[in-house]
Amino acid sequence: MLDQPLLLGDQLVEVDLALFSQQRDGEQKPAARHRQLVFSLNTESLGRVEISARLVGERLRVQVATEDSDTTAFMAEHAPALREALQQLGWTLDEVVYET
Repeated sequence: MLDQPLLLGDQLVEVDLALFSQQRDGEQKPAARHRQLVFSLNTESLGRVEISARLVGERLRVQVATEDSDTTAFMAEHAPALREALQQLGWTLDEVVYET
């Protein structure tokens, strides 16, 4: 777990980051490797936001969780921009889920 400050706009935000990677055995293909990245931050305007990205090879599933349903709706409004940005980075995006 990495706990690192980040400057967003003019506000200092504390970010928690963890990366989990599946142990590989000799028979597993590299494309089947499972990894999970959990990223959480707490901002004045959005409150606590936790983003979990599950990766299998080049395929990606993203889950965005917030503490408030209005914030969840606000974040979900930006789903097309998130989807496009991730695809431009070369990821095959299977799904993006927003929840409170």
